[in-house]
Amino acid sequence: MDIRTIMRLNKLIAQGKTGTPAELAETLGRTERSVYSYIRYMREELDAPVAYNNTQSTYYYTCKEGRLHFKWQKNENNNTENRTQKPKEE
Repeated sequence: MDIRTIMRLNKLIAQGKTGTPAELAETLGRTERSVYSYIRYMREELDAPVAYNNTQSTYYYTCKEGRLHFKWQKNENNNTENRTQKPKEE
């Protein structure tokens, strides 16, 4: 799975602008089959509540109270025990 494709797919889903799976495949430069794989991955591995609206021909999130976040975040805890340290030379 390409993280850039997931990020772009996430944005399109959040905006409700994916179009049909065939249109989405063209937008992403992927095959329609890979679009289904990405959607399945988002549902199963990322727990994203993705559904498809046949009337509006778009994927959407069924829960508006969450979001996917793909950027590095520092831990709130500044405890040095969690940091990786170089082993001491003897």
